[in-house]
Amino acid sequence: MDIETIRLSLGAFLTSPGAGVLGLIGAALLTYVGVDKRLRAERRLALDARAATRAQDSENDARERWQLLFTFLWDNQEDLGATSVLHGLGVLRELATTSQQLGMLEVLTLAVLEDAEEELAR
Repeated sequence: MDIETIRLSLGAFLTSPGAGVLGLIGAALLTYVGVDKRLRAERRLALDARAATRAQDSENDARERWQLLFTFLWDNQEDLGATSVLHGLGVLRELATTSQQLGMLEVLTLAVLEDAEEELAR
């Protein structure tokens, strides 16, 4: 085969319907790959967003439970026995995640100690 025959054969192919079909298949394949990549990225972002929302909801629930237990102990410290209050303080200490919670816990602990000292003085 000489160069002229190759050139004429290639020219005939490029102007034939087969070349058009091959071009359409190539374009469709590139489009599919691009769309698939974008959809995977969007799914990944959606999963990450859902995971972040679940984590935030869980953290909010934990803080709310902590606050409810703190309020219960604060309001009922005189009615509860010392063992119950100490157990509650231990639970609050384990569940504390912020410096504000630790500060509130310190205030409650001081109030419980003051009440205990007053009872011992009587």
